[in-house]
Amino acid sequence: DEFIACYKPGRTHARRQTWSKTNPNGRWRSYDYKSLLERDKLSLDTFWLKDDSLTDASALPPPEVLAAQIADDLQAAQERFQSIAARLARGDSTPPQAPTAGAPRRPSTPS
Repeated sequence: DEFIACYKPGRTHARRQTWSKTNPNGRWRSYDYKSLLERDKLSLDTFWLKDDSLTDASALPPPEVLAAQIADDLQAAQERFQSIAARLARGDSTPPQAPTAGAPRRPSTPS
């Protein structure tokens, strides 16, 4: 995953931004404190990131595929919340393990 590669967990000294005026498609950008203070409400709005696939409707999957993916995501979220609720009901307040970055999504097939 590009974010994890740029973030370099545990190796913050090795982080390098990929965005520049000559590479406006770079997705990793650093900000100095002064420039953050100049923003409205210290917003980290990523206005400079663009996903061209979102502007081309012909590039989107068919509606039934999108609906199946959304249903799968909602079901996975519901299962996660049910697991958390069950643990809390047992008095276990240990935070759950986060899903592994880049873990494969369940395949989505229209029903």
